[in-house]
Amino acid sequence: MATNLANKLLLSAKEHYVPIKELSTEYSKGQEVICLPKEHVSKTTNLTTEEILALRSQLVIVKIVVDDPNNYIEAADVLVSVNDMSACQEKDKSFRNCGLVKVLEFAFGSGFHELWYSMPLVKGCSLEELDGDKVGSQSPVLVCHIITSLYRAWKYLHTNNLQHGDWHGGNIMLTLDENDQLPKVTLIDYGSVDEYDRQDAPKEAKEFFRNLFVALGIWEEVPSSWRSHLDPSDLQAWEKFYKMFHVLNDKDIILDTPANLSMEFIWNHFGAMIERIAEQSTFLDNVLPGAVQDKLKKQMVNDDEIVEALKHHQEQAL
Repeated sequence: MATNLANKLLLSAKEHYVPIKELSTEYSKGQEVICLPKEHVSKTTNLTTEEILALRSQLVIVKIVVDDPNNYIEAADVLVSVNDMSACQEKDKSFRNCGLVKVLEFAFGSGFHELWYSMPLVKGCSLEELDGDKVGSQSPVLVCHIITSLYRAWKYLHTNNLQHGDWHGGNIMLTLDENDQLPKVTLIDYGSVDEYDRQDAPKEAKEFFRNLFVALGIWEEVPSSWRSHLDPSDLQAWEKFYKMFHVLNDKDIILDTPANLSMEFIWNHFGAMIERIAEQSTFLDNVLPGAVQDKLKKQMVNDDEIVEALKHHQEQAL
């Protein structure tokens, strides 16, 4: 299995990384492989529990993109996007406080039709994976916390004249560390990053909230589980907020979207309400049920998988 996994990495990536585990590509364009940088492992690395625990902090995701005409994917275009994001992060390091994962390395494969890039592994689960089957099942504090966190990521990109280009729930990771009441929200995957275009603002705002609300299962005027928790003025503001996006959700993404719709427009009108709800502490104990907490704390790879991959790497190095 380890040999087959190694074959999935492009040659230029093999020089830098030891493959550990391939992830599902259900929510991703391209292959994703959990890896360890070779600089942190050797043929003499002890595979003890303590050593494996230390190595976990070094795990990365290597994303492999190959030209796919059927899905309009060109590796050269993705490389431009990743390069733009990397250059932005080198210039403006505040991304660390804005919920954006760092671009570590990137390169073409054997030609211009394939590339790879790496990012630190973010544990937990994606917003897409979060159970949102029951309408209104997620707490207003959690919903507004996620919106507020993602707005900071959007603001960072917009300030640097960039747009993410793919606000799909699979690109939004939620991580819950011990003793935290709310998850850390991280935006990943930079294959669609582009220069910010004002004409795309209505489409971007609509996609942002449509994907977010569908993933959270809150397409109800005011979820019944919220009514006893919200201040009347915030309840009224949320109803207006909901109605705007509920109407847009059923219409053509470009032609029927108001030209003045943008993230700034939304935040200017509803940002204060969203932030107030996100900061409510009176019912924080009910924000994350145990089953949700377990999802947000999960590791992407177990110790046995790491040990097996490193043993294979050490045997190959002998």
